[in-house]
Amino acid sequence: MLDHGAPPELRAFEQGELAVVPSYQPLWVASHFGHFNIVRLLVSRGASPNTGCLAGFPWAEAFRKGHMEIFNYFLEGKEGGFDSEGGKEEGKEDGEQQQSITWQIQFDAGRNGVTSLHDACRRGNIELVQFLLSKGMQVKQEPGSAEKPHFPLNLASSRGAKLELVKLLVEAGAEVNMANLKGSTPLHRASKMNIIDVAEYLIQQGADVNIDVSPSSQKKRPGTPLCQAATPDMIRLLMHHGAKLAWDGQAAGPLCRAVDSTKLENVKCLISEFNADPNEGIGTSSSPLWAAVRSATTSASLRSVYEKLKSLDPKSDTPLLDLPSTTESKKEEQPMGKELEMIQFLVESGADVNQCDAENNTPLVFIISCFDKSEFAGRDRSWSQKQIEAAAEKMAQRHALLEYLADKFIDFGADVNKPGLSGTTPLQQVLHNAQCFFVLIMSLSLGFKTDEASNHVDVDGRDTANRRTRKRRKGKRRGGRGRRGEESKKGKS
Repeated sequence: MLDHGAPPELRAFEQGELAVVPSYQPLWVASHFGHFNIVRLLVSRGASPNTGCLAGFPWAEAFRKGHMEIFNYFLEGKEGGFDSEGGKEEGKEDGEQQQSITWQIQFDAGRNGVTSLHDACRRGNIELVQFLLSKGMQVKQEPGSAEKPHFPLNLASSRGAKLELVKLLVEAGAEVNMANLKGSTPLHRASKMNIIDVAEYLIQQGADVNIDVSPSSQKKRPGTPLCQAATPDMIRLLMHHGAKLAWDGQAAGPLCRAVDSTKLENVKCLISEFNADPNEGIGTSSSPLWAAVRSATTSASLRSVYEKLKSLDPKSDTPLLDLPSTTESKKEEQPMGKELEMIQFLVESGADVNQCDAENNTPLVFIISCFDKSEFAGRDRSWSQKQIEAAAEKMAQRHALLEYLADKFIDFGADVNKPGLSGTTPLQQVLHNAQCFFVLIMSLSLGFKTDEASNHVDVDGRDTANRRTRKRRKGKRRGGRGRRGEESKKGKS
């Protein structure tokens, strides 16, 4: 293929204002699989060991895979001429001196601020990190920028982190409190990945358990390491070393973050063992109860509850439609999703079930306001009868589950007369929803003809074809566009 014009090395190309780097280079692939002859052939045809790709650099991949013959060849930096047939290079006469190719490995080369040291730390390759440090690469860097968004210690403290590698970087001078562009420090990453031994070592080396760095971009603030804690054991470790539960009045606190992540065990640990306040952030969007309510009203959460309820009666497509007629004992037996368990635990721990959010809404009014027609969003004349019926079925299931959630909130003690946004009470919100749905439900219950071209209804159940016909007739009567419309206007004037 090389003899017929195939390039030995792929070049980055521009796509708009961005330079797109190839995912793989032929030399990297040959180094990955240990094909020494192919490596030499590619180098003799112009491929450079210093040309990287998204997968990394050829010499680093050879080291990582243990192909030391290829790695030492790259370090030697010399190719005296190679022929795939094993003889003299094609085109050379006997006794003619072959032209040699030399190079020098650039250990600190990288792409978008990511060098081989970063890649080795991310992969947990201790031997390669030791080699690169012996070649003079530095782990102590300046604060993150667009050119250097990551730091070796941050990457080494993430998923699959090895304590030995973290110790090696810290002893080499890595800063334990250095945050990346997202505002995350090594302790943030270790807390999020639940790497207890690494987190404990970082704290012993001076990592701040209450550090809270704002991200350089418009991304969500990570909060303190306690906000990122993955398990109760990590929470206990951080609290033992002085982590604070106090909410700063801006971003969500540790308790609200745990609720938002639907980590019920973490919520129970924070409240039961460390007396976290379930009413923190009332009047804002950072309240634990409001985080649970918003999570419970998402379609994914409602679907999980629906599947659990359907397991009680596999023959029913809408297991909650008959819920109001069930007895109280049967209601208590209904299984709840993790979000509903979260709400119940927060209420039992003292959360105000009638608290308002930043828009002065109550949870009950907000739940009722979710009775919308989102399944019919974007509908046009191309919808068939089957599509309409499927959307109506999905809407009926979602509304039944929302009804179940509202019923639970009333059981928890929600005030059915407390107004929400714009002074709307729960009953007024129900009446508003009923008025919007009346035409749609009546249209679906009466049924449609199968002729898609002549019978299509809009979201409110009105026949769009007939409505357009009425508009055209109305425009003609009033004197629409054209000569007839102008003559009628002149006559009227």
